[in-house]
Amino acid sequence: MRKVRSRAAWLFALAILGKSAHAGAESPGPKAIPPQPAGVRGPGSRVRTLSDDLPSQGAPAALQGDDATVPGMVGTPSTTNANRPPEPAVRHGLTSPNTSTVSAAPGVTLSGVIGTALKANPDLRSATERIRIADATLDRARAEFYPKLSLTEAFVDTNIAGLAFFLQVNQRRVNLSQNFNHPGFVGNFSTLLTLQQNLYAGGRRNAEALSAEEQGRAASFALAAARNELVFRVAESYFRLLQARELVESRSAAVSQVERHVSLVGSRYDNGTAVRSDVLSVEVKLAEAKEGLITATNQLELTWAILENVTGCRLPHELASRAEPAPWSARVDAVEAAIAEAASRRPELGASLSEVRGAAHQVESVRSGNRPSIDFIGNFSTFDINRNSGGNGLFVGLIASMNVFDGHRTKAQVSRASARVRELQAQHQRLLMDIELDVRRAYLALKDADGRLQVSGQAVEQAAESQREIEDRYNDQKATITQLIDAQVAATSARVRRANAAADVEIARAGLERVVGRLDVILLR
Repeated sequence: MRKVRSRAAWLFALAILGKSAHAGAESPGPKAIPPQPAGVRGPGSRVRTLSDDLPSQGAPAALQGDDATVPGMVGTPSTTNANRPPEPAVRHGLTSPNTSTVSAAPGVTLSGVIGTALKANPDLRSATERIRIADATLDRARAEFYPKLSLTEAFVDTNIAGLAFFLQVNQRRVNLSQNFNHPGFVGNFSTLLTLQQNLYAGGRRNAEALSAEEQGRAASFALAAARNELVFRVAESYFRLLQARELVESRSAAVSQVERHVSLVGSRYDNGTAVRSDVLSVEVKLAEAKEGLITATNQLELTWAILENVTGCRLPHELASRAEPAPWSARVDAVEAAIAEAASRRPELGASLSEVRGAAHQVESVRSGNRPSIDFIGNFSTFDINRNSGGNGLFVGLIASMNVFDGHRTKAQVSRASARVRELQAQHQRLLMDIELDVRRAYLALKDADGRLQVSGQAVEQAAESQREIEDRYNDQKATITQLIDAQVAATSARVRRANAAADVEIARAGLERVVGRLDVILLR
C-alpha cells in the first residue's frame, strides 16, 4: 500500500510539473523580452525561401527606429528609415542548396542569369546559413527565461556504512538493532525529478536576448548586402560578355575584309597593277587581324567562365539574339541626393548599426556579473529497494548568490566590451565616409563612360565614312592599299571603343545603383 501511495504521489507531481512546463513553452515568453521586430525569426519559425520572397516589393532601408542613435555615436544617419531589418524579399533561404548546374533556356538574358544567380550562388547560401546561426543563437538566449526540468533514474548497491545508513533512512526502513558498522550491501532504486528556474540574473538574460536579436538583424542586412553585390557582379559580367561578343564580331569582320583585300591585291598583282610589297603588306595585316580574332575569342570564353563563376552554376553558351534593356532606370539622381539615399538604404549601414547595438547590450550583460542572482530549485524524489518498498520526498528552495570579489575580472570584461562598442562606432563612421566616396566615384564613372560613349559614337560614323571614301579612291586607283587598310583598322578600332564605352555605361549605371543600395529592390518590382 505504501508503495502504491508513493508511486501515485510521484506520478501526480510529474503530471503537474509537466503541464506547467508545457504551458510555459506555449506562452509568448516573459515580459522581460520586448516584442520581436519584423524580419527577425522567432522560435519555431523558419527562414523564408526564395519562392516566398520574390513577389515582395519595397526597399530594405538600412536604418530605422526611434532608437537608431546609440549614445556616443557620431555620424549616425537620419532615423527616418533607420535600422529596419530587410523586407522579406531580401531575407530568404535557397530552395536547392546543393545545386551545381541550373538549366536555362537557350539565349542567356540579363534577368534570367540574375534570377539563376539568386538561386545558385553559394555566397547567398552562406549568408542564409549565417541567418540561421543567428536565429539559433536568439533561441538559445530566450531559452534562459524558461525553467529546466530533468528526470533521473539511478540504481546503487553499496556496503559503505554511511551511505548504506542514509539509504535505509530515505527508504524508511532503519533497524536500530542492526550492526551499523557492517550493514552489508544495501541496494536502492531512486527517481529524481528536478525543476530549476532563474528568477533574477541582474539583467543578463534580457541583455543577451536583445544582443542576439541585433545579431539576427545584422545577419539579415548582410544577406541584403550580398544580394545587392551579387546582382551588380552578375550585371558587370553580363555586359562584359556582350562587350566580348561585340569584339569578336568586329575582329571577325576585320579578318573578312582583309581577306577580301588580299584577294583583290593578289589579282592586281597578277595583272601587273600592284607590286609585291602591297601583297606582303596586306598579308601582314591579315596575320595581325587573325591574331586579334584569336585573342578576342579566348577573351569571350574567359568571360563566359567568369559569368558562370559569379552565377554559381553552368550556363548555356548562347546569348540572346537581342540584348534586353537593363531593369534599372536610366535616370541619374544628383550626386548629393544619391548620397543621402545611400545613407538611408545601404544594408551595410544597417548591419553596422545592429552590431553596435548588440555590442552595447553585451556591455550590459557583462555588468550583470556584479549584480545578485536568484534561482528557484525543487526536487521530487523516490527511494525504493528491490522496487517493493520505500519512501519519497520533496525539496524546494531559493538560492541567492552575488559576486563579492573576483579580482576585477568583471571590471576588465566591462572595459573590454565598452571598447568594442567604441570600435564599432568608429567603424560605422568610416563606413559612412566610404559609402559617400563610393557614390561620388560611381557618379563620376558614369559621367565618364557616358561622355566616352557619345564621342565614340561620332567616331564610328566618321571612321565608317572615311573608310567608304578610301575604298572608292582605292577602286579608282587614287589611294594605296596601305591607306585602305589603315582606314579599315581605324573603323574597327572605333567600333571596339564604342562597344567598350557602351558596356562601361551599363556597368557604371549598375554600379551607381549598387552603391545607393537599390539594385535588389529594382529587380523585385
